[in-house]
Amino acid sequence: MLTAAHLENGERFKVKKVILGKEVGKRLADMGFTKGARGTMIRCALLGDPLEVRIYGYNVSIRRSEAEGIEVEKLQPEKTVSGCAEPSENKASLLEKALQFCFPPLSGVESSMPGNKKSY
Repeated sequence: MLTAAHLENGERFKVKKVILGKEVGKRLADMGFTKGARGTMIRCALLGDPLEVRIYGYNVSIRRSEAEGIEVEKLQPEKTVSGCAEPSENKASLLEKALQFCFPPLSGVESSMPGNKKSY
């Protein structure tokens, strides 16, 4: 049985059923975790809890113990959108792109990136 807790970042899923009862199961259903709902695992916190899931266009944080009570099936990944990471890119190149976006080089100052001899 595959649960939402077993999904990797970026994986798409479809809810098969919520196997938690009482108040927790009702709360998950109220947030959109119902049979047939589709979503994406956005990310997992540094220590593994909580998980951020996008469902019905909303980002929702749930506990790992709650995610273990949501039975899912994996869906095929969507095509990459322009500006998103290509599958062949590694984490280091993604980090470098993020840093360049957040901290663009100043004009007239050489970039401090290793191996970059360009002057901006």
